[in-house]
Amino acid sequence: MPLEPFFHHFPDVAKQETRDLTVGGGPQHGVPEGRYAFMELYCTERGCDCRRVMLQVLSEREDAVVASVSYGFDRKAPMAGRT
Repeated sequence: MPLEPFFHHFPDVAKQETRDLTVGGGPQHGVPEGRYAFMELYCTERGCDCRRVMLQVLSEREDAVVASVSYGFDRKAPMAGRT
């Protein structure tokens, strides 16, 4: 299942809708201070209906992915997300 960033296919929409978060307060709160962006990745395999999204958290300070969150929208599927 190949995952590709949303912005590769819809750059104008992604530019308008990409969100970021600025964290302050220092490492005693569990997350280092800095600015973080969230990038969506979806399966691009023809005919795939996996109904999953991967969110990657990018750190401006480290210029790298610092976390990944995978979520399944089908509650009955194995490893599906829960709400």
